[in-house]
Amino acid sequence: MTDRDQVDNLAHDIRNYLYIMQSGLMVLENDVPADERGELISILKQELEKAQSGLNDLIAITRHSLD
Repeated sequence: MTDRDQVDNLAHDIRNYLYIMQSGLMVLENDVPADERGELISILKQELEKAQSGLNDLIAITRHSLD
């Protein structure tokens, strides 16, 4: 896989993770029952970690391609 393909895939994944987090936050804003709130927050934290990891990978690929 080329650097360009990796960048495209990572950017697509990050966009999806951010969309999931945005959707989850909108659900939280609309009075999620307390028993579901903890599970939703856990899912959002996982998606945030995935987005952060993908962004770190994207930065590494970009730095590598600039060398």
